[in-house]
This record gives sequence, structure tokens and C-alpha cells, in this order.
Amino acid sequence: MALFSFASTQKREVAVVLDIGSGSVGASIVVFEKREQPRILYSTREDIAHYERPGFKRFFRAMLNSLEIATTRLHREALEKNTLAGIHAKNIEHVYCVLASPWYTATTKILLYEKRAPFMVTPALINNLVEGSMHASTTEDLPDKRQAELAMGKNIERKVIQILLNGYETSKPYLQKASRIEVALFTANVGQEIGSRIQSIIRKTWVNRKISFHSFALASFMVTRDLFPKENDFVLLDVTGEVTDIFIVKNGVLIQSCSIPYGKNTLVRDIARSMHSIPAESLSMVREYTTESSAKEAQSNIEKALGEAGNKWVSLLSAIISYVIETESIPRTVYLMSDPDVGALFSKWVNQENVGRRMLGKQGYEVTYLTEKMLLEHVQFAGAKERDFFIGIDAIFLHVLYALSNT
Repeated sequence: MALFSFASTQKREVAVVLDIGSGSVGASIVVFEKREQPRILYSTREDIAHYERPGFKRFFRAMLNSLEIATTRLHREALEKNTLAGIHAKNIEHVYCVLASPWYTATTKILLYEKRAPFMVTPALINNLVEGSMHASTTEDLPDKRQAELAMGKNIERKVIQILLNGYETSKPYLQKASRIEVALFTANVGQEIGSRIQSIIRKTWVNRKISFHSFALASFMVTRDLFPKENDFVLLDVTGEVTDIFIVKNGVLIQSCSIPYGKNTLVRDIARSMHSIPAESLSMVREYTTESSAKEAQSNIEKALGEAGNKWVSLLSAIISYVIETESIPRTVYLMSDPDVGALFSKWVNQENVGRRMLGKQGYEVTYLTEKMLLEHVQFAGAKERDFFIGIDAIFLHVLYALSNT
């Protein structure tokens, strides 16, 4: 398959967009038009059941259960009840699945081609570089069996995210002469069982529809880069249910992605143990604390538990950053994504001066907490009862791909 070939010429697409994370599954109906903002007509989200010690198989089954509940609700509430004027099940042509950690693996490679004499840059040359790198891929350096299984599964993304000619970035490389090309290639894979089980659930409701898989790593990187075009170097933290993903961007390229096993659900479990409560009560305590609606005594009690949880998260984050800085310097600009009920907490922890010193010996980071309001110039939450930030990110990203495929 040629990397830059597109066949579709349609001007409008009604699609289902699924956001499959480690803490919840979102399902939505989105309308894509080339010259218009994507419109989210309906969205719903189902939490993934979390356990004290969730093994991967149990966690996988819980995710699939939430996926089935979310897709069934989407079909029933939005389509069977005819709540969307003019939109029916038969209008759905495409189902997009955007996978967050831990449902995929991803990597960025820098492909180099050079000659003494200048040569003409063509699409065929770039495609040959990409194809050659895919055949040369290996799983020998993957640390565990699950990552190896994912890497040897289905390739869901191959995207050139940057091209340098003679050291200079260009968005129009073709028919230019150069003696050196550097191509930043992002690839993502999904394991065979993960992909097939997800497809099986989708097929129960959406028979004979086209199904496409994408990674939230690429979606969040591309949207954040476009939201802040003057920032070529930044760290993107995505705090999800069970993990925190760390994406490091240098010179406009996603050069490193890694994860730590601590997210919103981990925080809630830690608070529950400290406060001798159940997770649901602990989450309610956290929400009351962040909105300053809890009583003084309760606020004092949870502050200690939150302090311990924050230190644990920061320690894990510091450890992974310390590993990364052995080969790469870390940008001071940080963008943070998370569910709104805990986002302020994680943002506060990154902003603390001691975090910067523990990681890099600096005074800290410039942290921006990303919210759905920052997306409103790029996406319409037309019929959605609540603005789902992560569905918004997915819709903006997929709209870029849709517009490119219809040029």
C-alpha cells in the first residue's frame, strides 16, 4: 500500500468514533466534511471496571465489556430512538477506533538516505524508504511478551510526520533536489487478538462497515502540535485510568513515548486504602477536594492521602524521565491531558518546584492543562450533552486524515 495514495472522493461522511482507553470507552457519532469542522452529534462514555490487582486478561475482558455497553447504548439512544434528525443507522459508513495505552505499541524511526550528488525527491523514493524500514523491523528489543505480541500484530498506522531536506524541514519535499533526506516515521501496531475481539464487538452492531484503527499517541501529538504551532519542543502527559503516557516532542517530532503504571484509577485505589473507604467514595472525596466543597476536617484528612499519592506518581514519573534524559534533553513546556475531576491535581503535582529539581535540577516546568474549551475553534460539540475532551481530540485528528483523503 502506497503511503500517500488515497482513493476516496466523497464530500461527507457520517462515522462512529470509538475512544478506547484504560479507564473508559467513549462512543460517538461524528460528521466529517472537508471544509467544515467535524461535528460531534452524540457521545457517551462507559467506565471500565477496575480491580485492586487487575491482571491483563481480566482488564482486557473488562474493556471489551465496556466497549459493548457503549456501542449498544450509542445505537439505541442516538439511532433507534431517532434523536439525531436525518441520521440513521444506514448512514453510518465508517467506524474509527482510536486506541490508547495499553492497547497498542508505537515507535518513531528516523530514516536516512543520502548521496554525494544531489538527487530528485519523489513519492516513490519516500515510499521505498518506508517500506524498507517496515521489512527491517524486529521485536528483539521489546521488554515483554505482551509488547512483542502487539508488535507482531496488525500495523494500524504508518505516518510520515516530518521530512528534512539537507537538514531543513519542508512540507513540500517532492520535485526538489537534495543530497540528504531524513524522514520521521511513526508506526503503531495492535495485537491480533486485541484487534479481532474489538472488531467482533463492533460487527454485532455495525455489520459490513469499514473499521479503521488509530493510536491516541499520534492523535494527541498531532492535535497538540497544531493547537500550539509555536512550540516545537514539549512533553505531553496523558493521565488515563491505569497509566500515564509520556510523549516527548523535539523539533516537531514525536521522538519518544513511554508509560508509567499510575493513573486516575490507581490514585483512587491509593486514596481508598489510605482513607479506609471504597473506590467510589474515594473518587467522590477527590472531587469534593478539588472543588473545595468538602468540610475542613475531611479536607485535612484527604490532603495527607493525596500528598502520599502525589509523591508516588511523581517518583514514577521522575524515574522514567531520568531514564530518558540519558539520551535526550527534556523540554520544559508540558501539556497535560486528564479527566477533569483529577486533572487539576496532576497539573499541580507537575508544577511543584521540587518536581523539576528531582527530574532535571531545574526550577520546574511550564504546565498547561488542556481542556475542551481549547478545542472549540476546531470541533463542534453540536448535539453532545457533555463535551468529551478525548472524543474531541479524536474528531479533530480524524478530520485531518479525512480532508487529506479527499483532496
